[in-house]
Amino acid sequence: MADNYNNSNIVLAIFPGWCGGNFLLRCLEISDNFYQPQTEHVEQQRFHRPARLTERTKQDKFDTLLREFNLLKGIWHDGKYIPGTWNDFRMAPGAIFKHESDESDWHPMAYDILNSNIHLCIAAHGENLSLSWLKKFPNAKVIYFINFKEFKNWRLNINESVDWQHVKSCFEGYNVCTFNTNSYFDQEEFLLELEKIYNFVGADDFDRERMAQLHTGYMEILTKFKNDNFYNAGYK
Repeated sequence: MADNYNNSNIVLAIFPGWCGGNFLLRCLEISDNFYQPQTEHVEQQRFHRPARLTERTKQDKFDTLLREFNLLKGIWHDGKYIPGTWNDFRMAPGAIFKHESDESDWHPMAYDILNSNIHLCIAAHGENLSLSWLKKFPNAKVIYFINFKEFKNWRLNINESVDWQHVKSCFEGYNVCTFNTNSYFDQEEFLLELEKIYNFVGADDFDRERMAQLHTGYMEILTKFKNDNFYNAGYK
């Protein structure tokens, strides 16, 4: 089977760092219509490997994120508290597609994914990288983050000007849906935005209760990190 670079099952999220982009993608990947990007999870969901494991379910994915939340919060070990470290939930999609132009670095499963009807998310920070991915996958579904300045400044305890308006014009003609980053401040608004993204990518199994639980956990972690001056202490 020819590798299907025109497949629309690639979801490309375009956002500046520290704007909640990776969390949004992890929420999408709870859906049965998506892979979680760790290679072992893709194997389990697509090929039911290793043989001792059953098909990867929505509950499996949800439980994985909850475990990651606990690691981010930190743990007690031998009576000592070990603080968490920020790691994008250790689920960077680079494990599958390491670089948009160098296919020699792609995981062998990348080609199976391209010929499947299950979605995989890719995150891109900035104009050049985003356009490089779109050149490779011209029919990708694009999620473009807007209204992110207030959230980023709140999260990092800073006050900087962030202007990405010039980036938006680069994606005219592509299949684009916007995500309002300020919705993170209000759970009801966030759930509406997330359900809109689910509809945009064609995922019909939006789970409001699970997404509300994840949003609560995420904002609790960010608030804790903010109050602990976590980011300014050098943890990125």
